[in-house]
Amino acid sequence: MASTLMARHLAAMCSGPLSVPVRYTDPTGAIVSTRGLFNHDADLIDDMTGGEIKRDARVLTVPVGRLPGARQNSRVTVDGATFEVRAVLPMEDGQLVRYLLAPVSGT
Repeated sequence: MASTLMARHLAAMCSGPLSVPVRYTDPTGAIVSTRGLFNHDADLIDDMTGGEIKRDARVLTVPVGRLPGARQNSRVTVDGATFEVRAVLPMEDGQLVRYLLAPVSGT
């Protein structure tokens, strides 16, 4: 029950004031406009040899079905910047999807 409530809360947040605009051209050529939650975390991780590795994660969270046909290597525009989808990860009970993104250079 708690995870269902959390999933509903996150789905509502995807369209709320903290969300960002998302544009995607689906496989049929139609332009899809929606909103989602975008997180960009950058931190340093210990590499276990005395050094550090920079971890730079960009994650877009949207309710399932908002980006029809989006999969690995698809391009999406999030808050005006173009990204390539690196992985698609269903969340919770299947109501939300997380897209791991990488910036597209030159755009």
